[in-house]
Amino acid sequence: MLILFSCVLLAAVLYQFKFDKQHKDDAILVVGTSLDYPPYEFIDHQTQQPVGLDIDMVSEIAARLNKTLIIKNMPFTSLIFGLLTGSIDMIAAGISPTERRAKLVSFSDQYLKGQPFVVLTKTVHLQPNSMQDLQDKVVAVSTGYIMDLYMSKEHPSIELIRLKSPAECFMAVQTGMVDAFVSGSNTVATFLQHIQNPENFSVMQIPDTGEPCSFAVAKNNKKLLEQINQALMAMTADGMLEKIKEKWGFL
Repeated sequence: MLILFSCVLLAAVLYQFKFDKQHKDDAILVVGTSLDYPPYEFIDHQTQQPVGLDIDMVSEIAARLNKTLIIKNMPFTSLIFGLLTGSIDMIAAGISPTERRAKLVSFSDQYLKGQPFVVLTKTVHLQPNSMQDLQDKVVAVSTGYIMDLYMSKEHPSIELIRLKSPAECFMAVQTGMVDAFVSGSNTVATFLQHIQNPENFSVMQIPDTGEPCSFAVAKNNKKLLEQINQALMAMTADGMLEKIKEKWGFL
């Protein structure tokens, strides 16, 4: 009888633990991001807090879903793995939906249409007028970002150096380690706003490019995906989405 009671008690405790864990998880939204990609997400040097378009977006979504938000900073290339292992619930990192990624995760409705890709160079070294001018040059891209995929597919003859973050790529241009840096237009504009003598740099827009953004969740988390899409629809309807975009220079 004692053994039977112990088994029942253990089963009850395990059930309660599972219930509490599910209940706790449902009340918390753990968002994975890579805080090195302004103006999407980065660390404010004064407050040392995460800020940016995506941070404001997920803060608003969490509030509307009545969830406690936890921001988890991790390398961009580890974000999808984080979803697959369950260490995060959602990716908010300026991530673009692609066919390859969609085989692993589910994407929300797009909350940001394509921002054009640009080529950043130091004027004294190079002022390209077309992608042909980058032949025989060394171009930096952020590993795994959509610009990396674009350059690898569309311009395979151009030599690429893959660095961990957009900030490292920008520094590589500044120091002359590379000839150019390919990134989204808003990211480059943000870097140029925070340096002295931005006129020393040239920016060339790459035609017919864009960087649409969505959030990503695990494929088996259909409930959260639906909640995110509903929140995005509501934010569009009441003007909050436009307000956040305007704040971060995306209008």
